[in-house]
Amino acid sequence: MKTKHLYIIGGFLLIAVLFFSQGGSLLSMLGETKQASADSKPSMEVRIKEFGKKETNQAPTPYTRAESLENGDITPSKITKEQRERINTFLENVKKGKPDFLRFAQFTHLDKAFIITEYQYNGDLIYYFQDQRLKTGKHEVTEDYCRNLEEKTKPWKGKFLTQCYKSKGVIEF
Repeated sequence: MKTKHLYIIGGFLLIAVLFFSQGGSLLSMLGETKQASADSKPSMEVRIKEFGKKETNQAPTPYTRAESLENGDITPSKITKEQRERINTFLENVKKGKPDFLRFAQFTHLDKAFIITEYQYNGDLIYYFQDQRLKTGKHEVTEDYCRNLEEKTKPWKGKFLTQCYKSKGVIEF
């Protein structure tokens, strides 16, 4: 009986020696298990690839204020009560994980769209698209995918897209 116990103890010692001689530790073994479950979400690249169909990622040209209002866009220079409610609905939908789409359209004094900003949430990521047509004739398009929309006090107080794929900082909402 004693011999059997010695073999069992010897077997455990051999396993322990082999494990620790390879640089392992019980804590690192537990940490790797915990890390594996935390990383079970797909990578950002995979999540972007699986984003799905975008509502739009091209600003209509020309695009008038009347078309914008007809399409339910938010017009920051003349925001209405209904538009404020629509913004709040979008924010709530993001919190609840419910897909949604929101477009802001800013116009020149001649009613020509010069900045169109879109946010499309698919329940996981927020697709950010901004098309700027500047008076100088310059045309800039910015796209990104972000994980969060959150309230911050820095760089100033407001709502920001964070944990974005391309942008190293934050994007103002």
